[in-house]
Parts: sequence; C-alpha cells; structure tokens
Amino acid sequence: MLLRYANTSLAADMKTLVVVLTYKRPELLQQLLKQLTGYMNIDIVVFDDDPDTTNNLAPVVEHHVASINHGKKLFWQWINHIFEELRVRPVYDRYVFLPDDMKLCKDFLDRCEERWQTLPNDKIALNLFVDHRAGQANWTCRLPVRYNTLVEETWWIDGCFYAERAFFEKLDWKIHPILTRWDTLSAGVPMGSGVWSQATRRLHEQALRMFRSWQSLTLHLGVVSMMNPIGRAKYPFTTVRWIDV
Repeated sequence: MLLRYANTSLAADMKTLVVVLTYKRPELLQQLLKQLTGYMNIDIVVFDDDPDTTNNLAPVVEHHVASINHGKKLFWQWINHIFEELRVRPVYDRYVFLPDDMKLCKDFLDRCEERWQTLPNDKIALNLFVDHRAGQANWTCRLPVRYNTLVEETWWIDGCFYAERAFFEKLDWKIHPILTRWDTLSAGVPMGSGVWSQATRRLHEQALRMFRSWQSLTLHLGVVSMMNPIGRAKYPFTTVRWIDV
C-alpha cells in the first residue's frame, strides 16, 4: 500500500517516486519520512538492508526488507534488486533516491524540479547533495563547471539524486557485478561500494550529462557510516553550500 501526500506547487504536476535506502537507522528514517509529508502525487518506497529489522512502516509507506544484509561488497546486488522493483512499476515522471541520513531543505521537491527544468535535453541526473568534493573531479577527469545560477555540471552521480526513468534505462536496469575492489585502498582507506562510480562511468561513456544543484538541497546529518565506517571516519561527508542557511 502506498500513501499519497498533498502538495500544491511546482512538483505537484509531477508523479514522483521517492526511493529511500536505509540500514539500522529507524529514528533517522522516521525523521526523513516526516519531512516528505505534505506532498501530493508522490509515492514513497523504503528499501531496508537489515533482514532483522523490527521496524514496521506499513501501511504508511511500502517497505521492502532484504533477505540478507548486502553491505558494501554486495551493494550492487541490492541496487539491482531495487532497480528491478522500479522497472516493473508504472512509469513515474520523476524518481528521487535518498539515503536515510539526510535532512531535506524547505520546499524540497519544488526546488528539485525548479533546477531540473533549467537543464538541457541530454541531462540524465541531478545530484542533490553538495559535499566536501565540491570543485573536484570525481570518477572522471572532468572538473565541475557552473551551468547556470542554480546548477553545475559535475559529470558524475552519487546516491542522492533526481532523475527520470531514462536514468535506469540507460543503465539497462542493472549494475554490473563488482567483485575485485575490496583489497584496494583509495587515499589509504577502504574503497566504497563502487556502484555509483560504475554508473557514472557508463553514463559518461554514453555522453549523458550529470548535474548537481549549486546549493545543497540535502544536509548530511553527520552520523557514522554503516557501509564504509573507516573511509568515512577519515574523509567524512561534510555538507557544502547548504541552501537553508
């Protein structure tokens, strides 16, 4: 069962699916879900990677619980499961991916859509989170370039984004198996899952354009990483250019 919310502005014309990824953060998840109340024409689906969870979200939102904990090394499999769930659903105008450790800005979906409408036809995704990597090349050799007053072209995508169905179609609804990076260090710390770096590379090879809101529309809450605690302890996610200062 999906609960539809109420909204009366720019994003209200868009049928939107909000996908929330969570693991062992029930309090943060509830805070995030509360921020999404007040919207019409959105559906919310939570994908929970904790097979032992006692968090029962039904009937408020649709809640998918993994049969195993995929963690970092099998995150690509979990993403493929999520992508397949999205593939068989009716088509939405917009898709939003959110981790559970984010605070949303005021008028979040309207600000997402406002930025999306300024982008060119060959856009494929809009990053919503600006972090300590602002101004740096990430997963390609291309530095970010300011596109207009609202967005910059970054050439890469991470797991907090706004897109259309074409994003998943161009990835053939799957991430290719990631099997060999686990003994490799990057800047002296364990590497991440590799999911979004692979997605970036494959989309970039198709000359599809990835953007990011110039001001961060999400605020990282600074909690300990559940997937890459060593890496994030050394290089924590720090929000840059938060829009609601």
